[in-house]
Amino acid sequence: NALQCFKTPAVEQEQARLSDIFLTTTPPVPTGGNSYGSYSYNSVSTTVNMSSYLNAAGGCFGPLTMIDLADNTHCQITELKAGMKVLTDVGEDTVVCIVKQPYTGPLYEVSAQLYLTAWHPFKDTCNNYVFPCSVDDIDIIEHNGFVYNIVLQNRGMIRVNSDGHGYEYAATLGHTVTDDPVMAHPYYGSEAVINDLKATDQFESGFINVKSFDVRRDPETNLVSGITYQIE
Repeated sequence: NALQCFKTPAVEQEQARLSDIFLTTTPPVPTGGNSYGSYSYNSVSTTVNMSSYLNAAGGCFGPLTMIDLADNTHCQITELKAGMKVLTDVGEDTVVCIVKQPYTGPLYEVSAQLYLTAWHPFKDTCNNYVFPCSVDDIDIIEHNGFVYNIVLQNRGMIRVNSDGHGYEYAATLGHTVTDDPVMAHPYYGSEAVINDLKATDQFESGFINVKSFDVRRDPETNLVSGITYQIE
């Protein structure tokens, strides 16, 4: 993965822009039955949902991801709960809310303890922010189940145990990084995404169980500008 260090921020930003354009592309009309094996967050149908190829809800963690806790133990993300203390790139932080949602598609094995969807930013070994789908020679597994996201009190990059081979840091919702073109996003990297989560009646409980969602996009930039969640 050493060549990954030579990718420029401009390239990463362009990849993100093109992925958003892809998500709004008119899907092909199926012929000969449901040949695409398409996926929607409510049910399987003959309509191809382009978010089955790129996750429209932003980046997410796979269920096997192991989170580093502040007491120097580890916790699988499926067991992480609001109020728990975790480690981040700037020290200790507190989990405010966990978001769980259905997902069918690829997960990228960044390390033995970190699994991410294609466009979930993390810090690579060169200390650069990168997308998993831009990393060469990375294992990809097909996933059909649930993925997770995290809201932290101070919105830091959460630390993931890497099975004795150092640490990775991955973005959480509402992070405030604006000076890097990979991390910067007017929605996912701001309080706007947190406010949409707060609009559900589950945010205060610290756990949001998403059934489906509707994505809104900025008409000028085509970037995601809002999400309305339907919860279980």
